[in-house]
Amino acid sequence: MTTKMLIGAIFALILTSSEAQAETRLSSTDMGQRMYQRNCLHCHGVTLDGKGPDAASLSVPPANFHTYLSRLKDDAELEKTIKQGKRFLGMHNWEDTLTEEQVHDLIAYIRSAAPQVKGNSEEGRKIYNGKGFCFQCHGYEGYIDRRPQMGPDMRRMLDELDPKPADHRNPVTLQSKNDQERFDTIRKGHSGTAMFPRKYLSDENINDIVAYLSVLRSEGKRQVTPSSENRK
Repeated sequence: MTTKMLIGAIFALILTSSEAQAETRLSSTDMGQRMYQRNCLHCHGVTLDGKGPDAASLSVPPANFHTYLSRLKDDAELEKTIKQGKRFLGMHNWEDTLTEEQVHDLIAYIRSAAPQVKGNSEEGRKIYNGKGFCFQCHGYEGYIDRRPQMGPDMRRMLDELDPKPADHRNPVTLQSKNDQERFDTIRKGHSGTAMFPRKYLSDENINDIVAYLSVLRSEGKRQVTPSSENRK
């Protein structure tokens, strides 16, 4: 081997080693971003909003990871979806393509861009229809016409409120535009309305209510099976 060839081989070895070291220095989030750009971007978009270049050709829109319902999913649910896919939603499985570590890196990147919401919507439902007393003005299960039994004076007072209690199943009429505003409204009340502060509720309680409000907005006016509370 000539000196020139030897020098070239050494240089190539150093370059390869440097690239490998750079790769190992990448965080799980950075590795996940590379994985996302390679495998997910075309459907889910550069900003994870479900508007990738291939999205328009799909019969079912790809998930927007920034929506509240998407952010309610825990890591285990995301991992299951990535590995097993969603056959009827056009999401194929990656279990045979990505390693366990790569899946976890991908989830780390998704979480860095769209953090998980910690609220529990089912617990929020119990608080909304229970100790939170949301149902008194907004109705059981968020149906504005399903208020509890009350005396005529109390009912007349509620009917005469201005502004009227928010219809949580009609997003068009709601003033709060994001979850932070909803949290603050529950905690501090809403000036100029009958919405009083819920200082007795914990942050966890309020996060659960906020999660449940997301479910109500998603369901809209769809009728659910009346619960025992609704039959009071």
